[in-house]
Amino acid sequence: EYGWLAEGLAQYAALLYLRETDPPQAKLLVERSHLGALAVDPLRPISAGLKLFSTDGASIADATLYQRGLLVFTTLEAVIGRSRVEQALREYYARYRGRAASIADFEKICEEVSHRDLKWFFDYYIRGTGIPTISLDVPASSPPGEFQATIRIADVPENFSVRVDLPLATSTEKIDHS
Repeated sequence: EYGWLAEGLAQYAALLYLRETDPPQAKLLVERSHLGALAVDPLRPISAGLKLFSTDGASIADATLYQRGLLVFTTLEAVIGRSRVEQALREYYARYRGRAASIADFEKICEEVSHRDLKWFFDYYIRGTGIPTISLDVPASSPPGEFQATIRIADVPENFSVRVDLPLATSTEKIDHS
């Protein structure tokens, strides 16, 4: 029933491995999954799980369960930190190994580990179909040798947070900024 959790977790495990063994491939995995996850029109709630295969077909189910599943885990990292996500997953496994568990169970563990109310996160990313609008406002002029900009995020609930990766290139180097 909660196919996104299993498939998103498989994608997340692959990402953790690639971060250690092949960082450029890890970055590519995230970029592709995030773009693919949001390309489905209209978006389906990820909580629909395996029902997506019978109602919407394999391509929408793949984009929702695998790609959006990875998007959920990487965004959860930005919200509570990678070490807390990993701690929550260890706890989830310890409590429910071999037994049925739900999204609500995972949410509860994430809240326990992070000491935060994450209802907004699970409502938005798991039960909802919203997509944040992210824009970059660059002023008409900046001092020489400097870059100034404001990242604006709209169409999100209160307390929302998301990681925004912003690669920058100067005349001498490339900088990955978040």
